[in-house]
Amino acid sequence: MGSHIVHELLTHGARVRGTVRSKKSAEPIEKLCKQQIADGKLEIVYVPDITVDGAFDEALKGELVLACVQRRHVCH
Repeated sequence: MGSHIVHELLTHGARVRGTVRSKKSAEPIEKLCKQQIADGKLEIVYVPDITVDGAFDEALKGELVLACVQRRHVCH
């Protein structure tokens, strides 16, 4: 469900910043969404340990964030 929301936001011109816990987790997203990342429409922030105080501080800077946690990805 989360990836569909991200896809809809991107389709309607929104900029999206998402978080992942590892580079390996980001690889499918980076592969499928290469153009959106290159265009600055999609940004991926690494948050390896979500239990650390301030873990999401960088991800939350200056933006309204939609966080999605799942493995299925939809970008075209």
